[in-house]
Amino acid sequence: KLRYYQGYHDVACIFMSVLGGGGTVPRDHTATGVPQDMQELAAAMGLDLPARVLVQVSQSHLRDFLKSDFTELQTAIELTLFPLIAKLDPPIYNFLRSAGMQPFFALSWVITWFSHEVRDTVLVKRLFDCMLVSHPLLPIYLSVAMVVHPVNRQIVLAAENDFGTVHQTLRNLTKNSSMTGWKYRPGDGYVSDDGEEEDDDDDDNDGVVGDTLEQAGIDGDINRIKSELYDEGSKSKNDDPNTTTSSVSTCGDSLPEGFIRVPFQELIDLALDIMRRVPPRKLLPLAVRCYGGPHVGALLARAPNIRLFADPQPWAVRSVATADWVQKQRARKGHDKGEDTVKVEDDIEDVEPLKEVLLRKRDSPAVIALGFGEGDDK
Repeated sequence: KLRYYQGYHDVACIFMSVLGGGGTVPRDHTATGVPQDMQELAAAMGLDLPARVLVQVSQSHLRDFLKSDFTELQTAIELTLFPLIAKLDPPIYNFLRSAGMQPFFALSWVITWFSHEVRDTVLVKRLFDCMLVSHPLLPIYLSVAMVVHPVNRQIVLAAENDFGTVHQTLRNLTKNSSMTGWKYRPGDGYVSDDGEEEDDDDDDNDGVVGDTLEQAGIDGDINRIKSELYDEGSKSKNDDPNTTTSSVSTCGDSLPEGFIRVPFQELIDLALDIMRRVPPRKLLPLAVRCYGGPHVGALLARAPNIRLFADPQPWAVRSVATADWVQKQRARKGHDKGEDTVKVEDDIEDVEPLKEVLLRKRDSPAVIALGFGEGDDK
């Protein structure tokens, strides 16, 4: 059975926003796994297509989130997020551990595909497009990218090293990537732009990020940032990326309107680079190196059936999709024949031969996103 979790509505709203009202699939085209009365209700509201798509995604990408508890999800995050950060950025990893952080600060990012934190609907739709055609673990890779991005890592390292401050700083990093619904107020940092006080506990200390932004004083140009932070020829004592301060000049009292410090496209590109270096099949060996075999074995014994580690669904791997008008035509023919369910995938190429093709194109960003990248051996 699939069970609702807090945040599922954030995901559903995006599908409704994109697909609702059109009713592109006939009402007699039965959706597998959805009770007939619920299908009729969705069809009557013009939501039959988003309902069908949501069921499909719920049975694949979101499956671990919709179980009776979060055991599989929490185990997957524990086995992946900190080991990746430890490999990619040891100073950040050590800083987080010294503050007593657990990897579950990214839980909301993962289970809502960032739709709970990001208020820009157009941007969220772009993220959903990316998630749908990628490996189910991409939200975790994207969460890692959010933390180790050169701008964000400086903000985290500049924070006071206690659990509450670091946790709030991490949770507020998404505001560096989308200013929609927020404004930057000198001294207070990011505050809500709706003219009302925020009652969300996650946003109680928005000033933490704002203060550390001013201290870090870096803009969103990733190439310039890397040059300033890591250029050995001009590095001084205060420029060491292992320290918690930056010698880059401050950014002033305010941010230009529409200014984005860490564009999500940079984060997507960084996440794909991380996935190229450490594809999903190499995550468990990485966890063993980070935690030790006995601990990893105990975690897997607690959650032996983590769906997030499985290969992408066949429909996400296919190079073509059946057109809506073809699905309609087949649905009508099936209805005339008295069939309850109509399969629309019979003429699509078999997945295994396609998988072999993917394995021969491991340098392609699309193949890397699906989890079939080469990986490094370090």
